[in-house]
Amino acid sequence: MRQYPSSSSSNRQKTNVAPAMESLEPRLQFTTLPHGFSETLVAGNIGGLTALDVLPDGRVLITTQTGDVRIVKNGALLPTPVIHFDVDSSGERGLLGIAHDPNFATNHLLYLYHTVPAGGRSPSPFNQVSRITINGDVAQAGSQVDILDLNPLSSASNHNGGAIHFGKDNSLYVDVGENANPSNAQTLNTLLGKVLRIDVSHTTAGDRINDVAKLIPHDNPFVGNASGINQAIYALGVRNPFTFAVEPGTGTIFINDVGKNTWEEIDRLVPGSNYGWNASEGFAPQNPPTGLGPGVYQDPLVSYNHSNGPAGGGTAIIGGVFYDPSRRAAHPFPRSYIGKYFYGDLGGNWIRTFNLTSPGSIRNPDTSASFAKQTDANPVGMALASDGGIYYVAIGNGGELLKISYTDTSRPTITNQPLSHTVALGQAATFSVIASSTERRLAYQWQRNDGPAREFQNIAGATASVYTLPDAQIADSTAQFRVIVTSSSSNATSTVATLTVSPRHAPVPKIAITRGLRNGKFDAGTNIGFSLSATDVEDRAEPASRFTYQVDYVKNLATTHRGEIRNLIPPTTGRSTGSFTPVITGPNVGTDVVYRITFTTRDADGFSSTTVVNISPNTSTITLGSNPAGLTLIIDGETVTATTALSSIVGFVRTLQAPRFAALRRTAYSFSDWSDAQLAIHSIITPDHDITYIATYRPAR
Repeated sequence: MRQYPSSSSSNRQKTNVAPAMESLEPRLQFTTLPHGFSETLVAGNIGGLTALDVLPDGRVLITTQTGDVRIVKNGALLPTPVIHFDVDSSGERGLLGIAHDPNFATNHLLYLYHTVPAGGRSPSPFNQVSRITINGDVAQAGSQVDILDLNPLSSASNHNGGAIHFGKDNSLYVDVGENANPSNAQTLNTLLGKVLRIDVSHTTAGDRINDVAKLIPHDNPFVGNASGINQAIYALGVRNPFTFAVEPGTGTIFINDVGKNTWEEIDRLVPGSNYGWNASEGFAPQNPPTGLGPGVYQDPLVSYNHSNGPAGGGTAIIGGVFYDPSRRAAHPFPRSYIGKYFYGDLGGNWIRTFNLTSPGSIRNPDTSASFAKQTDANPVGMALASDGGIYYVAIGNGGELLKISYTDTSRPTITNQPLSHTVALGQAATFSVIASSTERRLAYQWQRNDGPAREFQNIAGATASVYTLPDAQIADSTAQFRVIVTSSSSNATSTVATLTVSPRHAPVPKIAITRGLRNGKFDAGTNIGFSLSATDVEDRAEPASRFTYQVDYVKNLATTHRGEIRNLIPPTTGRSTGSFTPVITGPNVGTDVVYRITFTTRDADGFSSTTVVNISPNTSTITLGSNPAGLTLIIDGETVTATTALSSIVGFVRTLQAPRFAALRRTAYSFSDWSDAQLAIHSIITPDHDITYIATYRPAR
């Protein structure tokens, strides 16, 4: 069995082939999973598997490297293939990718990425995207339509990429390897080493292959800069992006790019981006790296080392899947996994999760967390099951389809118990609990044992996972607290936490902003200074040696419970003043943000108090218009339709882009000028007043 996909190091992982199994059964002994999870072998001895796709009705499509599309229905592998493609399966070539049409329920269309053997239309093998129609569980005879031919392949049989998925915009995205020639990744003259975006919604039988007029979306980033079918290029600078995934809600796309000697990486797909291969691998010490071709360089979100990463290293990244199950899923994972990105490694034989709000950096490249420390049989691809589980295909043991499920009952499990506290007189006392269950919603009721017989009684209104007694008095000392966590069918009671109240007082911290605000708010790029002080009833003024502060950047407060927090200045002790400068560029262009200063002081008795100041931004409105109205424009890589009004932080740098060509109501247009007399692509600084930018187009001649 071949290694698949590969990195530059050969023979890193031996593939074991198991004898045929008499029956299918749970395989808990093979994969090491967190408590409450189990793994089941769904189908085995299928052959060299490469990809999978879950249909809306729950059927699972799997592809073999030698050209078969197989179907798993009601947990059983059907004996007859959906279709067999005649493919070149040498090295890493073969049938590599599969995706169902967004309207599959009505049109029954499947798209496949496969290697066409030499001969016929080309003396060299090449990769191709084709479409078939399935009727029931088999392909409709004569339904194959060949849509996109990629460049002829060299004698090197590796680095083909092969993943295909539809985005939220209903475009088909195609990952293409650089065919072991790194220079392919840095030029617009070939489709190799790229991520492609094509529109297949208008293609019909009889269309010519590589039909530029039908396949190329007008807002692709290199329309007009590349020629012919190369205008399908959406991003470049990738090595072997064997898998990628689309987040169902947001449409965010993560690319899993297989590295060479040192680094594997997860990249967020941004139109017009260049991911650096082979000028860089992993996070670039110099940003951008030297020697890049077109496009804007993007560092990865996560990168792990082959020899000493947090998972112990790996050889070839695979995956992935955003965990976003349907609300109707019968057996979802615990809520803590919602929104996480699951990915694995072929040679490392593990699966990890990545929190989208905590990307890595050159100093801390891998911010992911362990999930399965050992997986069965060398995984190569993942997909979300309709019941909330995760399917994965593996190339070991003769080729297997496996499923990871969460099997705990709905009984709540308390993983973090409430802790006993000692607080100063008048200080708040907070108790919290963390519980999990297969159910999405749990109920909480805090209790206190201050009844006539010291029995526990419910605290009115204390029905969240956190309870705070706001103003502790001496009479509250020795009171005990607990919480009952309830699901629809059972409950669990926490351990008891005891409150001790000291007659001493806690310090009172204060934060004063000394410079940098306008109208009480910040402008991007304007330095903000602040001073810290604290007083104590017993000690009076506290010295700076007892001060600790930090500054955080917090976004999405309106749409999330606590906001998404990114640390700007780590905890700093022993200073009574500080400063920071709000960023003027970057990916976080929303206005639902604050800079949060958190100040904690501890007195001589060991009691601490914390105060927080949130600083909101000054904003203005940027309106993007076009002449004629209704054309598509791009701001910071995001496509918008003119006229669009956007709120922006004053002082923040934005990038405006007018595509070179546009079409509206069957009329073709070419870009003429912006209202601010700048180039088609240029940067602006958000002013302290509302402003409008209009892109003017002329009918193309």
